[in-house]
Amino acid sequence: MRIRWKWKILLPLFLLLLLIPGSVSDASQKRRTGTGQVVEIPDKWTAFTGNINTHKEPELKILIVGNSLSGLNDMGETLQKLAQAGGHRIQVEVLWKNGCPLYRYASASHTMGKRLRRLLKSQEWDYVILQENTPNVISEDSSVPKAAQRLSKLIRKYGAEPMFLETWAPEEGHKVYKKADYQGISRGQLQRRVKRLFKRLGKTNQASVIWAGEVFWELKDNQKMDLIAADYK
Repeated sequence: MRIRWKWKILLPLFLLLLLIPGSVSDASQKRRTGTGQVVEIPDKWTAFTGNINTHKEPELKILIVGNSLSGLNDMGETLQKLAQAGGHRIQVEVLWKNGCPLYRYASASHTMGKRLRRLLKSQEWDYVILQENTPNVISEDSSVPKAAQRLSKLIRKYGAEPMFLETWAPEEGHKVYKKADYQGISRGQLQRRVKRLFKRLGKTNQASVIWAGEVFWELKDNQKMDLIAADYK
């Protein structure tokens, strides 16, 4: 029997996952039970395939598509362990490449776009979580809404639901604040810009948003906890 979780159940799990230090930038019903391991290959795509209870069918299958913010620090495996702690069986795969923007995944001719389409065809996914790179998010690049719309349609074509992972503003002092467009802009102001973009993406594509950036900011502002760390830490 296929069990499909609502996003309100998935959301808390994923937000808990993101309480692990992330990166400052994006640089440098049939089921198939998977077994696998995390292989980190900088500047190349990598996918984690696994199931926390390999002798049973997973309840939920999640594909995360993005860059180093999603791909590094064993994010797929960590999410599975969080689910296991709550008594759930899930399978997670992560398709990523350092700095890769969504418009490359949206392109059927680009290498990353081809890999995404192969993954969508290969298995029945419940959710596909889309994570844009930091520079495109904070600049509100025109490619973001176009790619988000194309990818949402593609994902639904294969029977899954798209979700957007809100990213977080870089730490103040990061090189991004030295650019002319961001002179005099605080981290809080930049985070509000990020939130505005993701609200629009969610509404336009009738998709849920995982408000991870808001959690990062809330903890920093109210709990004095800053979760940002560099890539490869």
